Formats: sequence, structure tokens, C-alpha cells
Amino acid sequence: MLDWEDAACGYPQSDVACTQLELKYLFDDELVDLFLSTCAGHLSIDPHRLALWQIYVASAGQHSMANWGLEPSREAHMRQIALEYIRASAVVLGVGALG
Repeated sequence: MLDWEDAACGYPQSDVACTQLELKYLFDDELVDLFLSTCAGHLSIDPHRLALWQIYVASAGQHSMANWGLEPSREAHMRQIALEYIRASAVVLGVGALG
């Protein structure tokens, strides 16, 4: 089944970043790493550009997550995962640790 909700022409790395984060919400890093390595076998992935998309995707989620109707514990879990994702992406960009 294809999900056409947000279908658009754009940067494939934005889809990779979004899927990575959604996988992180549900699974461990081993599956996320497998997903990324599989993608890397099919498209060129610039780690710096991907890190920018990761920060964008996770930040957008942080902004709108309160409107998703999540249970408070689930929202807290997802917010924590998103913040870790942003921090790890910042390190890739050479920004270092973010607060």
C-alpha cells in the first residue's frame, strides 16, 4: 500500500530522515541502521544533508506533536527520541552537543 498523504516532488533524503525518525519511535537503532544502509545501497546519501533533514523533521514534529492526540506517556517518549535525534544530527554537522 502506498501512502500518498504527503506525496510531492522533493529531496529523497527528507523521506529517509522522516522514516528514520518514525522507526526510532517504534524500534531500536539496529533496525534504523539497517534501513539507512539499505537506502544507501539505492541512492547517494550525503551525511551532512541528511543531518539537516533529520533536524528539520524532528523539529517540525516537536512543534506539532501536542496536536496529534497522543497519550501523554507516548508523547513524552516521542519527544525524547526526537531530541536525541536532533542532538545526534547536530554532532554530524559539527555543531557539538545541543542543550
